[in-house]
Amino acid sequence: MRQLLRITATFALALVFSAGMAFGQSNTSTVDQTGEDHSADVIQNGGNNTVDLEQADTDLSDGVTNNMEANVRQKFSGNEAYIDQKGEAGLIGPGKSTADADVDQVGNNNFLDLEQGPFFGKHSADIDQLGNNNTVRLRSSNGGGEANVYFEGNQNKLVRSNSSGQILSGEKVVQKNGSGRTQFIDVTVDGNANKIGADQQNGNGTDELTIDIVGSENFVPTYQGAKSGDIDITVADGYDNFLKAIQTGNNSTATIDLNGMSDGNQAVINQSSAGNTATITVDGMSNTATVQQQ
Repeated sequence: MRQLLRITATFALALVFSAGMAFGQSNTSTVDQTGEDHSADVIQNGGNNTVDLEQADTDLSDGVTNNMEANVRQKFSGNEAYIDQKGEAGLIGPGKSTADADVDQVGNNNFLDLEQGPFFGKHSADIDQLGNNNTVRLRSSNGGGEANVYFEGNQNKLVRSNSSGQILSGEKVVQKNGSGRTQFIDVTVDGNANKIGADQQNGNGTDELTIDIVGSENFVPTYQGAKSGDIDITVADGYDNFLKAIQTGNNSTATIDLNGMSDGNQAVINQSSAGNTATITVDGMSNTATVQQQ
């Protein structure tokens, strides 16, 4: 069942925290919330500002559902946001935690590090970056997850980190899930020379990935390691893009569409296991299409 993008909950005992507005440059806002049912809102206008926001449930045995919501708005360039939402450990039924993060960054050279999980009942992320040379580092685990990412600009990156939190530049965002719930990633790109990818590892569940691109010279590697998956990549009027879909599960579908005058692009689909479908549609000149199924 598809998880909703936004999760809004109001409770009599909810803790609501507003960090307020920070104007000017080189400001730092730190929010640390522990307990249950948190909401945090941080707005910064100016350059070189930093947000450090952590929401956590420290009582892992009370069985109470913990709902977390983080909203961050940063305007101008050189800003950084670090958001960590931590849930309850392995509880089932009404004791599951949920998390929702909504981040808007407008300007150049901005950075977002968002981690959700582990052990959420469900979690979602809605991320918008408008500008050039921005970076999103996203990691989520467990629970049914959904991430919506929008880039408008050039040389932006959606990358992943390793277990030590180090950025692996140009590699893929990781979405892991051992619960069997469906995971979703939707990425929209309007610009050139961006590095966009996704690594979905759902075990016995299903993954869905959609990437829509208007632009050129974008690098788009994707991977799904779920029981079954669906990858849909579309490019409109772009050239010299590299698009790759790898799927290892059964009954998976991969579709790459090069529409309009899309020239000089490379489209690759690799599928292993059984019952898979691969489709590459090309409209343009000097494009290369490769499909491997085994």
